Formats: sequence, C-alpha cells, structure tokens
Amino acid sequence: MITFLAMLCVAFNASAQDSSAMAMVKKWVEAKAFTFEASTMTPSKGGMRQLTGVNYTVRVSGDTLISDLPYFGRVFNVSSITGDNGMNFTSYQFTYDSKAGKKNKWLLTIKTKDLNADRDLSFVFFDNGTATLNITSSDRQFISYQGRVVAK
Repeated sequence: MITFLAMLCVAFNASAQDSSAMAMVKKWVEAKAFTFEASTMTPSKGGMRQLTGVNYTVRVSGDTLISDLPYFGRVFNVSSITGDNGMNFTSYQFTYDSKAGKKNKWLLTIKTKDLNADRDLSFVFFDNGTATLNITSSDRQFISYQGRVVAK
C-alpha cells in the first residue's frame, strides 16, 4: 500500500511539473519571446542526425524571427544557396498563429513573408518542454528538428 501511495505521489508530482512547464512554454510563445534549441534533425531523405558542438536555434523576439539551423536535403533553386547551405535566415514580416493542441500540446505556425523563398515553420510544444519543428520551403525539401524550448 505504501509503495502504491509513493508511486501515486511521484506521478502527481511529475504531472504537476509537466503542466507547469507547458504553462511556461505557452507564456513564452504567446509573448513571442522564446528560443528553440535543436538537438536532432531528420531530413526528408535519410536518417536522424544528432546536432552537437554548436547551438542550433530558432529565436523569436517580438517582430523578429532568426533561424540558425543546419540543412541536409535537396535545394531546388541554386540562387538561394548561401555560403553554408544551412536553414539560416532572419525575417521581420511573418504571420504567427498559436493555439492549444490535443493532449497537452501547444501548436505554433509561422509563415515568412519577406524572404526570397517562403518558409513555413510548424512547432509542436510538449508538456515536458521539448518541441518538434517542421520546416517547409518553396526552394528546399522538407526537414524536421527536435529539441527543447527555453526563454529568449
């Protein structure tokens, strides 16, 4: 009986921490003040790759979106390739739509309007502070990133 109560307390504590983490994520997303730190990426062709050694991020700060992510995949427009061929850009004009998802998830969709190639970023934030980011682009293949979200 004591073991069951101990397990119940641990489960309740973990649930409270998860909902607290989601409340913080929701607050950051609604304030447009957060950083997504990528730890893995999954190109549309090929397997998952660990991202180590450098901080790869997407930062949202008010009316500014800064992406500094690596990219592996096919590029459709050669003129859009910059020196490192990453998913690196800064946008000052974008739509921003956040809403609650199912099962303690928070969803965010960002669509850039001021870049040479349109970029659609779709975030799914989970109640433990982790997130996935899917990027579709008019000049590149789809790519997905996994990581965590922190305050700006």
